[in-house]
Amino acid sequence: MAANKTPRIDPVTEADEESFPASDAPARTVVTGIKDGPLSASTATRYRWSDIAPEQVNASTIRRYVTGDRVTVARFELAGGGVVPRHSHENEQVTCVLSGALKFTFDGQEIVARAGDVVQIPSWLEHEVHVLEDALVIDVFSPLRQDWIDKTDNYFRAPGRGR
Repeated sequence: MAANKTPRIDPVTEADEESFPASDAPARTVVTGIKDGPLSASTATRYRWSDIAPEQVNASTIRRYVTGDRVTVARFELAGGGVVPRHSHENEQVTCVLSGALKFTFDGQEIVARAGDVVQIPSWLEHEVHVLEDALVIDVFSPLRQDWIDKTDNYFRAPGRGR
């Protein structure tokens, strides 16, 4: 069997690419909020972050995401000084900081996460995030982020207002 010649993709080194062509996403996958038809459970799909159109959520946040049947994986570019207002959601969240620094605040707890750190946030735990340094972050959510698909994540789009 011939070896796959496709090069590995490094999200850190591709972070500054200028070109963001539309994705040719297969069925039953959400790419920046576009939902297609059903996808066979036996179908695997490869994505490149640089092929997913960026979404400017607010002045300090650029988001790209892919959603499957039960999980959403997102890539955030966050500008230093930005704030994700206090909020909660049904989704369990796992945040992987690839570069930069974030300060998460919870009731009675603060966590500063830097490159290489992973933060797990249980469902419905209210949290706020302060971007201490420009950051590149991968977030994983389960169940999927229906509010992003429906564009009802108003707490994120209007910084300073929590829900």
